[in-house]
Amino acid sequence: MTSTRTTDPRALPDEPLALDLVNTEFLPDGTLVDLLATAGSTRAWLTAAGLDEAPSGDPGSTRAALRQARTAIRDALSGRDTAPLNEVLGHGRVRLSVSAGLVPLRTLDADDPAWQPAVMAAANLLDLLEQAPDRIKHCENPACVLWFFDTTRNGTRRWCSMAVCGNRMKARRHYDRVKARLNQHAAVGGKDRAAAGPPWGQRAGPGFPETMQTRVTEHHDAPSCMLAGLDDRGCPY
Repeated sequence: MTSTRTTDPRALPDEPLALDLVNTEFLPDGTLVDLLATAGSTRAWLTAAGLDEAPSGDPGSTRAALRQARTAIRDALSGRDTAPLNEVLGHGRVRLSVSAGLVPLRTLDADDPAWQPAVMAAANLLDLLEQAPDRIKHCENPACVLWFFDTTRNGTRRWCSMAVCGNRMKARRHYDRVKARLNQHAAVGGKDRAAAGPPWGQRAGPGFPETMQTRVTEHHDAPSCMLAGLDDRGCPY
């Protein structure tokens, strides 16, 4: 017996639907990936997002509606404009009913089945804004385009993924700190050498032995030592 296993195409699974839709565009290794680029990739995303059972109309119209909703949600989150989001929401309505057991029901419908997934994603953003708007965050890596909903206890999550963007930004900060120390050390070393005068090999004259006139003694190369993790005391030069 053989089983088929579908690989989740999303960069950041398990996010709320609104952010999941925005994250259908991402930049692994700096190359743009668009999960709504084709009919096939759109179907794969709908399945991964749990929307494969949602009412749908023409596949091409559904994809166009999703792309419009994606841009509208991103614009709203980025503080650019909310009019496009309201236009998407305008395709939806809440149908009120009650079950036989007197359970109140509120069902979100779209005016066109092709708009159902897009309207569901836009409506989900409203739920997040009512629940905790400060927990809707953009990854702090400037090169990353992903959004996430912070579910940590203290709301301190900063990265889409600690294993990817978190480690990259930590490595970048470490590099910047080392580079700043190297530049500072080089500047101080340059001033000290200027004040000390020329190297021994250039100090020929009365009072200097022959061996000292011809010998050039170099002090340790501070930047090289720092890159190797050594200070003045541990420098082998």
